[in-house]
Amino acid sequence: NGHEVWIVSASPQAFVEVVAKEAGLQRVIGVRGVVRGGRYTGELESCGDARANSLIPFDRGKRCWINKVIFGLPPAQRRGRAPTATRQRFAAGDSDTDIAFLQDATDLKLTIDRHKVQLQCNAYANGWLVQPMFIEPLPRRTEPYPCATATDAEGAIILDEHDRPMADQLAR
Repeated sequence: NGHEVWIVSASPQAFVEVVAKEAGLQRVIGVRGVVRGGRYTGELESCGDARANSLIPFDRGKRCWINKVIFGLPPAQRRGRAPTATRQRFAAGDSDTDIAFLQDATDLKLTIDRHKVQLQCNAYANGWLVQPMFIEPLPRRTEPYPCATATDAEGAIILDEHDRPMADQLAR
């Protein structure tokens, strides 16, 4: 339908390329090793600044790598939310570490429900699409997600896509 499809993963680039090829996809962002003189150095390519190993495509680093590779933004603009015209229209994820790039999507956001609190709080509070896992789906959660008191990896209260706190959310 004229859309570029990308896979963005915190797995090694070479591994993601093999999996993508099996799915008929070619555009991949994964963890990239630094090569000097034709050999891997043991360092990882960075997104946000010149320091090796400083930001891989994991958690908020996925946003940075999307902004770098797909949208070609300069380093100073990669870590924050890009202007609407240069953001992805659709994003899908299954982990709390997918929140930043899911929040950036402008049209559709899909979560694969693995009962990840931060992810599902955002999904239900913001009206995102929710899909049970395809293989061995988890039973429907009967207690509300503790969105009002849950914290992110840095210990901060989790926020919705408009940077506001959320009320607890019941799975629908």
